Amino acid sequence: MASPFYLMQYPGSQPTITIKAWHKQVGEVVNDGDVLVTYKEGHQEMDLEAPEGGVLLYQIGGGEVGVEVPLDNVMFVIGKPGEPFEHLIADEPPIQENARDFTLPNDEVVYPNDPPGVVRVTHEGMLRGPYTLVEWHVRLGDEVQEGELLLELENEVASFDLSASQPGKVIYVGGEAGDLLRSGEVLVVIADPREDVEAVLEQLKTSTPIVQERRPWLSVVKMPQVYDTQEVGSIVEWFKAPGDDVKKGEVVVEVDTELTIVRLEADSTGVLLYQGAPTGGEIPVRGVVAMVGPPDTDVKAVLARYPL
Repeated sequence: MASPFYLMQYPGSQPTITIKAWHKQVGEVVNDGDVLVTYKEGHQEMDLEAPEGGVLLYQIGGGEVGVEVPLDNVMFVIGKPGEPFEHLIADEPPIQENARDFTLPNDEVVYPNDPPGVVRVTHEGMLRGPYTLVEWHVRLGDEVQEGELLLELENEVASFDLSASQPGKVIYVGGEAGDLLRSGEVLVVIADPREDVEAVLEQLKTSTPIVQERRPWLSVVKMPQVYDTQEVGSIVEWFKAPGDDVKKGEVVVEVDTELTIVRLEADSTGVLLYQGAPTGGEIPVRGVVAMVGPPDTDVKAVLARYPL
């Protein structure tokens, strides 16, 4: 079954990205982990990898480069040759599937009192840490221009080139190549050379985070495939009933794939909107097992995007 993959807008981010390069074209075979597209979001260039194998059926913007495309949209669709996908790229609410590459926290930690020029480790797009510091391109005391490359980070699915958001002097660098970084850590501070460096760094010490709630997510939980010839899985036990409150990371259902018992979690907070089968019932691989999200979700409309 064809699968759409989204790139979501997070609080405080720009509403669009710029496509820098497509590394695969429609009709080409894609392997899990292949870099599909390089895009620029603000001053950062990022590589987005395929979370599963198949054939590339669709790419946003028609495969052109240098174009701006809106976030909260399907970036690409992967499936089987000739498989219909048009229904997947209709104007629909954002969906999270139970795939490690496309999960975000329901809350975003922001630092509104940071002085200008502070670069922190943050959740970017729809990817999450932990991050590894790969390489520094500047040193303490360097003068940099707006847009100049500062450093490179990576996590398990993508690499990030971080650029300067303003010109100035590098007055602080945090971490060394190979360090594992956590969200919220300060990576670099850039200041006007005429500013009082000590005052800027003192202001940074008093900068406190606030939690900013994201808009509601819709989490679609699918039947996992744990071996090549698996066609279906069966429901062992439901831990939530339709209408029950569900927290992000909470186990919703236990399924049997014949080789192993798997507990499936919700990727967002909401209510249980849908059960794909009763206890003992079977669901095809990649079929919808459960759905968690806002109570007013049009469940039928969402299911229409995941035909069995």
